[in-house]
Amino acid sequence: MKILALDTTAKTASAALVEVKKDVPELIAEYSMKTSGHSTTLLPMIKSILKNTGNTAADIDLYAVSTGPGSFTGIRIGVSAVKGLAFVHDTPCVGVSSLDALAMGFGALRGIIVPAVDARRNTAYSAVYTSDGAGTVTRLTPDGQWDMADLEANVKKFAEDLGVTDIYVPGDAVCTLSKPVPAQLKFPTGFGTAIAAYNKWKETEDKSGFTHAALAPVYLKKSQAEREREESLAAKNN
Repeated sequence: MKILALDTTAKTASAALVEVKKDVPELIAEYSMKTSGHSTTLLPMIKSILKNTGNTAADIDLYAVSTGPGSFTGIRIGVSAVKGLAFVHDTPCVGVSSLDALAMGFGALRGIIVPAVDARRNTAYSAVYTSDGAGTVTRLTPDGQWDMADLEANVKKFAEDLGVTDIYVPGDAVCTLSKPVPAQLKFPTGFGTAIAAYNKWKETEDKSGFTHAALAPVYLKKSQAEREREESLAAKNN
């Protein structure tokens, strides 16, 4: 199985081609770059990966994309790209949490993994995972938007209950509990997205729902424009 995976939820855009051999996802090629223009960089990255690996869209068995949380604009770009690519050959596609994509990079480290994406106003999109250091990353909480002080307090409690001392916090939110995180693991990658998507694909018995029509962004909060509109309407009604 060949998986083309994208992540555009953060300050980086990332695309990866992964081949699953004997149930193990192997990276064939990955392209990641920091950008403020996901819409202009993503498709050239995809074309470059396919061309340089001798593949075409017809060779892709599964598309994967991070559907959020993260940048609203970035999420829409990544999801739209996969929907368009999957439509051509009616290829299955799997949407995964960008927090899963971040956490998957820590399978070789033992400890608590707390991906934390800046959600502004001293909050972060986050979830808590454990990693056994042998490649298995296990989710402990659902995705949510946390006040940073509450997040740190909850993570401390998890660490105490599990008897774990090592805490890693990838992402762009600032957390005082984190051990140093390698720069290449700071942001979600196409490879992490592919691993999370393949795990989801394997664990889902009925795969009929993995269609381009069903794929959709996941937002954990309303956009700034929606919030400002509601605030404006509330002010007028008072």
